[in-house]
Amino acid sequence: MGHEKHILVVFFHPTHLESIVIIDKYYYVQFRYIFNRYIIRTHYNIITIKLNLYRCSFIIMIVKRKVAQIGPSTLMVSIPSEWAKKHNLRKGVEVEVSVHDDRLVISTEKIDEKLVGALDVSKLRGMMLRYIVSMYKRGYDEILVEFDRPELVSEIQKAIGKEAVGYEIMEQGSRTLVIRNIAETTGDYETTLRRTFLLLNTMAKEAYEALEKHEFDTLKNVAFLEEANNRFTTTIRRTINKTMPKNATLVYYIVEQLEKIADQYKYLCMHFFNKKDENVKLGKKGLELLKATNDCFDVFSRVYYAYDQRKIVFLGEERKRIVAEAAELLENAKSKHDRVLAHYVLTIVQEVFCLVGPYLAMTL
Repeated sequence: MGHEKHILVVFFHPTHLESIVIIDKYYYVQFRYIFNRYIIRTHYNIITIKLNLYRCSFIIMIVKRKVAQIGPSTLMVSIPSEWAKKHNLRKGVEVEVSVHDDRLVISTEKIDEKLVGALDVSKLRGMMLRYIVSMYKRGYDEILVEFDRPELVSEIQKAIGKEAVGYEIMEQGSRTLVIRNIAETTGDYETTLRRTFLLLNTMAKEAYEALEKHEFDTLKNVAFLEEANNRFTTTIRRTINKTMPKNATLVYYIVEQLEKIADQYKYLCMHFFNKKDENVKLGKKGLELLKATNDCFDVFSRVYYAYDQRKIVFLGEERKRIVAEAAELLENAKSKHDRVLAHYVLTIVQEVFCLVGPYLAMTL
């Protein structure tokens, strides 16, 4: 930092150190360290530490500015003159303004923040994939992974290859490795979302046709489509978390639901694939309800891109009919296979209808 004067700002929680910020004389944040247990997370690298806490005092520098009003709807805040001079700001120069909840960040160039974190997978066992994929969805660009057994490296590689598009192991030691995103996918998520709808429609249609024609051997291939669905929906959620587009929370919920629906079709396919040697014969009623459920999803996938009140009403009424008739089949069917099919119909149609609420909230 040379010979310039800098201010060290330390933020404390009652039980632990929260963060350290280094600010220059122009009140510009040069470095920010955020403590998470034993980890310092920065925009530049990762440092693992063991904390020793001591009593100490700290200084917080706050620059206050009054908000002025220009015109009927425009508010203005002045920029500190020393900071403006340092960065050669003058009338007409563009600056980047980023909105972060209750904070506005003004910078002379676009801020491309890298989200960096750390994860100890030693005791995660079967939950390791879920942890890594969750960090991918959250938008992490780099993860320092700690492990206690060399054989975990191959499991980590499988985990990132399954759903985390762009993640690669870039550095590896005896007990740590670094996962880094090398192919950012945070562009327009709409194309991937369309592909997700199309893939799910294909999955639903092929599952129905395989069951109707008693082609149970093909159901395993249909179930494999769920893995592609996972990659699509995981990528979309990462994009949403990184870019925070309009209606981000509502779209995120819809994408979560699309993954759940694909899961249910996979479970349905794998159940009957595993029963292929039992001479399964499904009744006409159960198959009819499955097709009606598939049609409901197809209707929603079209409504999502072209609002139609009549189709929304249709979905509500059709859902009630399917639920009532599937519940009756579940109770009265003589065949256990028909009861299983009724169970999946009930689950899927309810999951499909759960898409309607957030869609209306972002549309009306």
